Amino acid sequence: MIRKKIFNYFLYWILVILPIYQDSFLYKYFGSTGNSLLPAFSLVFIFFYILLNQKIIINSSVIFLCKLGIWLTIVSFFAVVIWAILGNSLNLYGEFLPYKAVKVCLLYFSYPAYVYLLLCQMKKLNLREILFPFFVVLIILTIICLIELRQIPYALESLHFSGGFPYYRVRLLTKEASWTTLLIYNYFAISFIYAVQFNKKIIGILSILCFAVLILTTGSKAVMFSMILSVGLYFFISMERINKKTLIKLFIALILAFLVIHNILPKFITNLQTDIKEYTSFATRSYTIIIGFIIGIIFPTGVGGGVYLGVLPSFMNRFIDILNKSTIRLSSSEIMHYINNTASDTGLTAKSGILQYNIYWGIIGSFALGLFFINLSKKINRSELKTRDLLKIVYWCNILLILTSLSFSYEFWLLIAVVIYIGDHMTLKNHNSETN
Repeated sequence: MIRKKIFNYFLYWILVILPIYQDSFLYKYFGSTGNSLLPAFSLVFIFFYILLNQKIIINSSVIFLCKLGIWLTIVSFFAVVIWAILGNSLNLYGEFLPYKAVKVCLLYFSYPAYVYLLLCQMKKLNLREILFPFFVVLIILTIICLIELRQIPYALESLHFSGGFPYYRVRLLTKEASWTTLLIYNYFAISFIYAVQFNKKIIGILSILCFAVLILTTGSKAVMFSMILSVGLYFFISMERINKKTLIKLFIALILAFLVIHNILPKFITNLQTDIKEYTSFATRSYTIIIGFIIGIIFPTGVGGGVYLGVLPSFMNRFIDILNKSTIRLSSSEIMHYINNTASDTGLTAKSGILQYNIYWGIIGSFALGLFFINLSKKINRSELKTRDLLKIVYWCNILLILTSLSFSYEFWLLIAVVIYIGDHMTLKNHNSETN
């Protein structure tokens, strides 16, 4: 029994640590799907895990995510068939569309598989054991950051398989700096929640120091945006319950907000203005997000994980003149590169996890996912956890970032697993013994 618990906790640690590595050797075999080890690990390990345990733990949230995956698979299959019947090529941007659809569906199913494996281990642990590994991983990320700063522009070469060199920004163990956003934000946020929940002042201070090092060195605009967004969400959530105690907290938060905004907002605006004037990522990100939304509206059931390679560039090309004639001078060169580079589909996506899947499963699937997110938020509200408001801020900040600037990632689904567990099982009453 003790050995089994040790194994379960070891597995849980592995599942919490693995999201930080996003530039693995599997890229050589599976393309962008192989950037992380977790797609292969989750899909293979869940099979053996269920086989060895000879039972399936039923969870309504995981079942819903699987149903969405089935919808994605059905749409992808019929979309490819219809696409072929209409006489279109099944080979686009270096991909065979049926095979591409399979890869997209398998990648998606790895998300609920990962969440399921996490929940299976969480069920055997207490809240302290669930949250503490996040703090350790935050320390690891900070150490990696400090090592990287000493080795830039050829930092940790042996651990990067798709990220190019020389590279002059802190990217930790990911392909590029922008991918560090949710890693830094989520591991810090859960570490801080752990510190507040269990009155661990030293861990709280160390978490803040680590976060300061990471946010000041990465230079990611999305990380800066996450801080500004968190401050806004805090005031929005706090206004729901105004009392004397809340007003005192708001006053303290105002001082902190001033410091955050005074130091971060100008830098964020400057970086954004530079990006708009000199680079192409802002134009590409905003344009592809809008196109992703339009495609989901026009095709409410979606176009699947294969045919999107024919539909997305077509729509991007159709509306490019509107972008070129906009009052803000935006460069469309990167967009045209994605459209015209028919040898590869690298980068040919909506730069938003939710709106990329809006292309796959249409506005119907996105609406269902939105209801799922709202339901999880209600579960946080119903929980009696001391750090409920902090968790809610972190949760909605993640969703807004996935909607506006980031793709789905395993650190996002790691947070979703924590929220599902707390929403389903955790109350202050059940865990008073842990906090005393």
